[in-house]
Parts: sequence; C-alpha cells; structure tokens
Amino acid sequence: MGNKVTSRRISSPAFLSGGGPTGELIRAFDWAETALGPPADWPVPLRTVLGIVLATNHPGFIFWGPQAICLYNEAYSRSLGPEKHPSILGAAGEQAWPEIWSIIGPQIHQVMSGGEATWHENQLVPIMRRGSIEDVYWTYGYSPIRDESAPNGVGGVLVLCTETTEQVLAAERLEQAQAQWRSWFHQAPGFMCIVKGPDHTFEFANPGYVALFGDVVGKSVAQALPWALDQGFIELLDEVLESGEPYTARAAPVAIPQGDADGIQHLYLDFVFQPIRDDRGSFIGVFVIGSDVTERRLAEQRRDEFLATLSHELRNPLAPIANAVQMLKLKGSDPTISAKATELIDRQLQSLVRLIDDLLDVVRVSRGRIELRKSAIVLNDVIGHAVETAMPHAELAHCTVELRLLEEPVVLMGDGMRLGQVFQNLLINACKYSDAGSTIVVATER
Repeated sequence: MGNKVTSRRISSPAFLSGGGPTGELIRAFDWAETALGPPADWPVPLRTVLGIVLATNHPGFIFWGPQAICLYNEAYSRSLGPEKHPSILGAAGEQAWPEIWSIIGPQIHQVMSGGEATWHENQLVPIMRRGSIEDVYWTYGYSPIRDESAPNGVGGVLVLCTETTEQVLAAERLEQAQAQWRSWFHQAPGFMCIVKGPDHTFEFANPGYVALFGDVVGKSVAQALPWALDQGFIELLDEVLESGEPYTARAAPVAIPQGDADGIQHLYLDFVFQPIRDDRGSFIGVFVIGSDVTERRLAEQRRDEFLATLSHELRNPLAPIANAVQMLKLKGSDPTISAKATELIDRQLQSLVRLIDDLLDVVRVSRGRIELRKSAIVLNDVIGHAVETAMPHAELAHCTVELRLLEEPVVLMGDGMRLGQVFQNLLINACKYSDAGSTIVVATER
C-alpha cells in the first residue's frame, strides 16, 4: 500500500493546502488505496495536525494509525535522500524505516499506547541516504495526537525534529582537538594554565602547574593563590587583559607559603602572560606558560659568588710577587735576598696556579664548590706564608704585624692553601680596617 501518486488533479480538502512540492505530492497521492482512505474521511485530529505541519517551515512528520502511516512536510523532505523521498509517503512506518525501526518503533509504540511524549537530543539514528547507511543525528520529540475514537485515545504520533549531524560532528571535532591540545599540554615540559574573565578563573592547568601550585581549576587566582596578590601577579594579569599586550618575565622571584606561617618556598620562574581573544576580537583571558628555573638561577648565583671570591683571591698574591721583583731589581746580587725572593715568587705562583685551576674547573664554578686537598701541614708554615702575602698591605696601612707562634711544630691534616687564604684574608682585612700605627697580633696555641 502507499507509494502511489496519480498524475490527475483531484479535489483536495482545505487542510491539505500549501506545503510546497511535498504538499502537491500529498494532494496528488491516491490515498484511497491506503489504510487511511480518502482525505475527506480522515479524522479531525489528523486533519488539524497535518494542516499545521504543512503550513510550517520546521521539519515535521506524522505516524498515523496502527500501521504508523507516514506523512511529512517539505522541510522534512530535505533530510531524505532519493531512497526515501517520495517513496515512503503513505507507507507503513516499519516498511518505510526498516533500518531504524528497532530504535523508533518502541518510541512510537510508547506514545501510541498512551504513554508520555518522548524527547531525544542529538540522538544517533542512522538512515539510508545517498546510497548507503549514514550516521545521522537528530534532536526530536514524539508527541501523541489525541483522538477519542482511537485505541488508548491516541490516533497517531507527531514528530517535530531537527537534524543536528553537522553540529554534533563539529562538536566532536572540537572535542577531539581540545583533547589533542590537552594531551600536548599534559606532556609539555614546564607549566601551563588558562585563566578566563575579570576574576581570572582557572579553566585549565597542566600537571606541571598543579605540581607547583596545587589543584586550582575552577577557582579564581585570588582564591587559589592568595599570595599572588601581594606579589603583584594579579595586577599583571589585569594589565595584560586590559591592554592586550603580553608580559614576559625572566627568573622572576616567587615566594610561596608552605604549611605554617614561617614556611616559605622561594622559586625563580620564567613565564609569559599571553592574552586570549574571542571570535569578536575581545580579550577574554590569559594563557600562561613558563618553567621553573630555580636550580639554574641558584647555580648562577653560586657561580657569581664563587667567581667573586676567586677574583678577590687572585689579587692577594700579586703584591708579594711585586715586592719580590722589586727586591731582585734593587739587590739582585745578594744571593740570600735573591733566594728568598725567588722562593716567595715560587710560592705565590703556586697559589695563582691553584686559583686558576679553580677557574678552569667549570663544574666547581657552576656548583660554587671549592675542592679541598688535604695533607699533613705545619701550622706555623701556613701562617708564615699568609703573613708574607699580607705584609705589603700592612706596610701600606702603616700597621705592624706581631707573631706569637708556638715554637714546637703543630701538624694538622688540612688544605694548606685554603687555610692560607683564610689567614691572609683575615690579616689583609685587619690591615685595611685598623688605624694607622696599629699592631696586629697573630698568636697560636694548642
């Protein structure tokens, strides 16, 4: 039954007027050959609802009677391929939709049995279209068409629907893209987050960010990181959001409270605050990307301190060497003085070589560590060499250095050069900061 469209023009009731090309097909259809019979005999509820469906530009479909005879409007026909339109017009529902009857048949039966109307949002209902079964998504509702003369008081089912395939697929593509960049962000070194709105609410934070600052998603920066306000970071976010200009920081110091009030974690961070635009070009948030450079910064500080110390130490042997050279120039013929001056120069050169070795040791420079070379040393010898280095400074400051050393040798296990540096620095500072004419005493005891 159904599928029979005559070419002759027949007189149609007024409720079948309009409806565009599909309306013309309905009016030309030989309904007498279907279970519905001639349109003039159709029940009032079917006439009323069909008239409304034909008059609307929203896709509409009617299943009528026990066989769920199919009627639909022009807007609905645009969702059908040539396999369906117009062949399903007047056909029984199960005959028209064999590929999806297992899905929609129970829904139609529920409504026809007097049950509640149904609502389905973005539901996958594959249909035969363009030569194959296509995955098609619909948002639709099945509503009862009341008819007192029909079983259960329901004569048919009105279907108002919208095909949402493109929207669903676009949402899926977007979700896949978001999942992809979330995966990239999760795998990325360093820390990343996105904050949105005037309160800078965390919308996303990667594991690197969470490891540094804790679980922050869904909270504002002020709520999640209250210390950020006192340290100026919220003000920076405000400026970036207002101006649309990115902000870049290198080794910015950050103090993060830990546990009790006295616990502070000091970090150095490289980061960029990058403003985010919406589709209209308005700035709606800030993308934050950065890395923890604390270890690098501390290594640089240790290196700088180490180099400063060594540069200071390098100057100390120069004065006694200069004095010894001057002695050689003035009294080079005296063998005793020459031997003493040569010995002094040799000792001071050894100190310089040791210091230069320290400078060339890149690992120790980067770590800020001094290597100790311990051996058995005589304390008086170490002090004597330190006094020897400090004497030019004492003469320049018009100070006297007095030695009160034990006569018996005191043997230590230690690094003679490092101890010598300690003693000579103490002596040089004493000379530098004592009044002219002062006596500086160096004494030893067990």
